Amino acid sequence: MSANITIVGRCGADPERVENDYGGVCRVNLATNKTTKGEKTTTWWRVSAWGRTGDMLAKAAKGCRVAVSGEAFVRSYVGRDGNKKQTVEVTAARVDLIDWPDSLPPQHEAPKVGGTSYHDDDVPF
Repeated sequence: MSANITIVGRCGADPERVENDYGGVCRVNLATNKTTKGEKTTTWWRVSAWGRTGDMLAKAAKGCRVAVSGEAFVRSYVGRDGNKKQTVEVTAARVDLIDWPDSLPPQHEAPKVGGTSYHDDDVPF
């Protein structure tokens, strides 16, 4: 059984692209905000995208609004303080680039009006 999730948030930094034996993976932290009774809470989500979906995510930049759909899972680790911690991570199956910040660096190419997306089902084989 899997937990599917869709997140719409802003990139906390430029996505990191890493090549390995299995192809390329792109990782980024997305921030989502919620306001309850005047108090704003920010939740950070660690997102990984592989292959062509990762290529699409790599086109984003810090501050870009991105929609990600995929499988969510909990990862446990031991923090620097020695305590066991858990985090929710998302492996993206679909990435939609929604908008771009005004101060987009020149090396990034903004998508056409209406956004750009890529979905793993778009692969022709």
